[in-house]
Amino acid sequence: MTLNPADTAAFIDTLRAQLPVDVLRDPEQRYLEEPRGRYAGQGGVLALPRSTEEVAILIRAAHAAWQAAPDHLVDAYGIARRNYYFRLADRRPASRKYARSRTGGKGGWIRRAEEFIAPRYHMSEADFARRVAQWG
Repeated sequence: MTLNPADTAAFIDTLRAQLPVDVLRDPEQRYLEEPRGRYAGQGGVLALPRSTEEVAILIRAAHAAWQAAPDHLVDAYGIARRNYYFRLADRRPASRKYARSRTGGKGGWIRRAEEFIAPRYHMSEADFARRVAQWG
């Protein structure tokens, strides 16, 4: 199976071809929010396997995607983490001190998230300043 992890639609189509029709679904909001409704995630597809064979298909596909481009998954994790911290600080002004330093640069949360990301995906200081400008 040839997979391009950057092409989510092709990855999902490959899985759909191997699994029963009702195993992959669009994620409902309840799967993307924590119970208090404070934090919301995003997802492309929800997998609800009913057998060990269906789980094995999903695990093999994830492993193949990782082997095809391991750095993509690491970068995706770091970018998602950085975006989560920004959303958290957007909602909770008291948390902004962790995302932005006293001097206005990147705070510990953002610097730590970017440790997982290839340098080409780091935010420039100008991009960071634009992103947090709404915070005042």
